[in-house]
Amino acid sequence: PAPKDAEQVDPHEMPPVEDPMSESTALVPKAETALARPTLSAEQKELIRSQIARGCSEDEVQLFFGVCERTGLDPFARQIYCLRRRQKVDGQWVDTMLIQVSIDGFRLIAQRTGKYRGQVGPQWCGEDGVWRDVWLEDGPPAAARIGVLHADFAHPLFAVARYASYVQTTRD
Repeated sequence: PAPKDAEQVDPHEMPPVEDPMSESTALVPKAETALARPTLSAEQKELIRSQIARGCSEDEVQLFFGVCERTGLDPFARQIYCLRRRQKVDGQWVDTMLIQVSIDGFRLIAQRTGKYRGQVGPQWCGEDGVWRDVWLEDGPPAAARIGVLHADFAHPLFAVARYASYVQTTRD
């Protein structure tokens, strides 16, 4: 049959749309995704409430459970953390809950893609900007970096963390 104009297409005759999470388009294949998302037991949830998410409201704890189960990251393997932090909101210090993924959690996520090939480093540099494999100075380095090896890249992809961006300088 002759093709129809877009305005004349009957929605009931539209071809099926491919599932965006099908094997061909998903970043993580379904089989790996299913394996990577264990459900937390009632005992584990209680332990998280009392030890890992101390001081969090029930809503914050439920959010943390949801993120753990959705991402398949294990707080007991130190892949993901539930932290309390103080931050200024409208000039007032308030305690807030923060969900933080550890380097091991990020490595697991990268491994699940099937493209992760390891890393180069770490390396550190001082104020002179020279990268070193070992930091032997008395003071902290100005920055640290890691190079991630990816199957589709010819060279490592480096990420740099500056000390000044992460150091806590006050009690607040």
